[in-house]
Amino acid sequence: MSLNIGLIALEGNHLAELLEFFGDFGYRLAGVDWLDTKAATDLLGQPHPSGNVDYKPVYYDTRWTIIIDPDLGLATNNEALSRYARDKGCRICASICGPGARYRFFLLSADGTVARAIELLGGHVQRNEGTQLKGEPETADGMDETRTFALFAQVVSPFDDFEVEREYTIYSLVHRERERLSIIPKPKKPWWKFW
Repeated sequence: MSLNIGLIALEGNHLAELLEFFGDFGYRLAGVDWLDTKAATDLLGQPHPSGNVDYKPVYYDTRWTIIIDPDLGLATNNEALSRYARDKGCRICASICGPGARYRFFLLSADGTVARAIELLGGHVQRNEGTQLKGEPETADGMDETRTFALFAQVVSPFDDFEVEREYTIYSLVHRERERLSIIPKPKKPWWKFW
């Protein structure tokens, strides 16, 4: 697989509440589209022309709302994830396979507390907290891409790597901080200076 990707699973159907969810992370909606699997993967392979828009494909899979987080902006925000779990009374599972041999599995209880958290960066354990799950490596430093996705599959459902044909709701989101920085006017030279 060898992906740089984040996955967030919200227990239950949260499709109607996703604007609130994204807002908790500092995003505002720039657009929504509904695409099949091929069109969704094609879109993810291309940056938005403005450079300020993040694409977040979403689908509902029997018991979980799955958010695909290619830029890892959601799956790394522990505080916002914990707050949402507590406010909505739902479990949340977040997994990352990222750059620099970064592997992360994060499971929150419905009250927003950490049930299990494992995080490795460059082969070094950054976090190892909570009750070990069945199928986990004996030590946290044994986490890798395969085991990260296996734990996600054990709690939620297997990530299909865009191999299953389905319709995705694609949220085009602008992060408020990046938007603010992009509209700060650049200082202009006085008209009489030529250098």
